[in-house]
Amino acid sequence: MEKIILDNKSFLITGAAGFIGSNLVKRLFRDLKNATIVGIDNMNAYYDVSLKEYRVNELDTFSGQCPNIQWTFVKGDIADKAAIDCLFDEYHFDIVINLAAQAGVRYSIENPDAYIQSNLIGFYNILEACRNHPVEHLVYASSSSVYGGNKKVPFSTDDRVDNPVSLYAATKKSNELMAHCYSKLYDIPSTGLRFFTVYGPAGRPDMAYFGFTNKLLKGETIQLFNYGNCRRDFTYVDDIVEGIVRVMQGRLNARKAMTVCLFLLMQCTISVVVNLRICSILSISYRKSCFVQVCFLRTTISKLIRNSCRCSLVMCPLPMLMQQPLSATSVLPRKSPCEKAFAISLSGINSITDNCIVKI
Repeated sequence: MEKIILDNKSFLITGAAGFIGSNLVKRLFRDLKNATIVGIDNMNAYYDVSLKEYRVNELDTFSGQCPNIQWTFVKGDIADKAAIDCLFDEYHFDIVINLAAQAGVRYSIENPDAYIQSNLIGFYNILEACRNHPVEHLVYASSSSVYGGNKKVPFSTDDRVDNPVSLYAATKKSNELMAHCYSKLYDIPSTGLRFFTVYGPAGRPDMAYFGFTNKLLKGETIQLFNYGNCRRDFTYVDDIVEGIVRVMQGRLNARKAMTVCLFLLMQCTISVVVNLRICSILSISYRKSCFVQVCFLRTTISKLIRNSCRCSLVMCPLPMLMQQPLSATSVLPRKSPCEKAFAISLSGINSITDNCIVKI
């Protein structure tokens, strides 16, 4: 294992106006004493562009407080090969973090071209640029969607992921194969990260917890699928960023990176919460406890919760869960008094309105 010192490095962060990308840039602003950070984003209209503009403006303001950090934002598309090559020629990046992608599973059915352009051609351009301009580490975002129809839980990086159920998942699986190939052929140290649904302040408005919250505020019914037997994994954005930063600092031999430690799996699984603790670079230990199957609503931008306190995972021992069924207004123990969250059991609830909001 080789450790990479992040100070005095040049970074390219694609998807910098996105949810994860903008939070990663802010983290680097806080952590680094001296660095060059270039962010690129096409600012597409998949969701409200004003939210992306808000994030970029926030980064510009933040950068003004970090005189030793050279921050540059470029409005551009990673599918534009000439633009990517120009950036690599100018900045000679040491570390590349590819977070740019067309997200969403349902949207891939309606607009497949967007996924081919961004997720395949765009990622190919990044790989080619890293081949022609050698980098110390390429870190890229894959997705939990690659597990497709896998029924075994918890998921594992050892599982076969050959049965994607969406074009989005297929493109992410393709990214993993492409990166593996380039790592073998051209000695590019690369690490892929399979993210599980990421939530937090100023997150993507198309995510379920925002949709649930909006319906609660309006007194509308939340539509449940599969007869209410809904389960979903969520990871707080700060935990994702923490993982990315630590992965950036450690790389294996380039030809072994894709086979020995391809993915840092960050997840709270369907039936087990896995709290990630990285004891040293890429040395991972897990602490497991039973996880009650509920939906977490992060509502810092809504009227429900007016402070910015972090909403953490809500734990409940399995015996308690079995003995005491949850209702729509059940509140489970919090990790600490300062953390505020509320949970609504999806199982067996057909109608949820703002009348059942827990006051906190």
